[in-house]
Amino acid sequence: MKQLNVVIPGLIWSDIGDYDYLYNQLDIPILTNLLSKATVSKHQLWYSDFVYRTISSCSLAKQYAEEINFGGYTSYLVVEPTHLRVDRDRLLIAESELLQLSDSEAQEIISSLNEHFAGEIEVRLYRDDLWILGCNFQLDDMQSYPIVDIVGENIDEFMPTGSARIKLHGLLNEIQMLLFMHPINQQRNEENLLAINSLWLWDKRPTTLPFELKDVVSNNSQLGHPVTDLQRDLSIHNVLIWDKAYYPAQYRDSFAWVKNIHEIETHLAPLLLALLKAKQYTQLNIWIPSLRGTSCFQLGKFDLYKFWRRKTFTELSIES
Repeated sequence: MKQLNVVIPGLIWSDIGDYDYLYNQLDIPILTNLLSKATVSKHQLWYSDFVYRTISSCSLAKQYAEEINFGGYTSYLVVEPTHLRVDRDRLLIAESELLQLSDSEAQEIISSLNEHFAGEIEVRLYRDDLWILGCNFQLDDMQSYPIVDIVGENIDEFMPTGSARIKLHGLLNEIQMLLFMHPINQQRNEENLLAINSLWLWDKRPTTLPFELKDVVSNNSQLGHPVTDLQRDLSIHNVLIWDKAYYPAQYRDSFAWVKNIHEIETHLAPLLLALLKAKQYTQLNIWIPSLRGTSCFQLGKFDLYKFWRRKTFTELSIES
């Protein structure tokens, strides 16, 4: 059975109280028809499981540490430099891509951290916006969240938990004080760039996905082969990650979200329907990750003729 897997984070608006106002602005009959005809299943997966593909039996932080030959510590964490800001009663976090962080800036901050915490922790560069931290205390029971899963949310609800949580929270507070007066941030303020005022610490254990993420095409070049001609791309690649609606949904930018949902209706949904009708794929799986987990809308060609399956987009959103 030839399956096409399409991952669309942000397709469902997260705040149910906005549905009446927001969904009245949508005109998406093709997308709604596809989802209505599908069989829905729930999976304990989050968007980060599709973004960070763990290929070994160890945690993601340990895997990255091994890739850069970073050893000698009891535990490892993934580190994302970030910018925290207060929004009324919420503390919001920015994904590291927004920082436009250069290699030299990353290296200078890492040097400052290693000098300040010498003998306690060590930080190494994995890439400009993703670092690795080594420490000598156990983190086996820690629960944490990558920024990509919680961007736009109140991070007070997603701080690392576990037996080492007090130690980690104290470490973060000390890091924030160090960064507050760091020369890099003084320079970035002069250049109207976001200050790097915190780090975010997390890790992921190995996750088994229902399908392989080897042959991926995406509108986001960091997630797969870049989209050039969508119809041609989907005849070659059997996994599509389409994240254009995700960040507008997370940041509660309703105008941008509606625009991107209409783009899905205009460009993507008709193509998915055509590929299914033409039997280029015998099964279409639309994966919609959210903080509540991931819903999979699964349908085959003959499901399209089940006319009694009719639901509104509001009903589908509540169901997911």
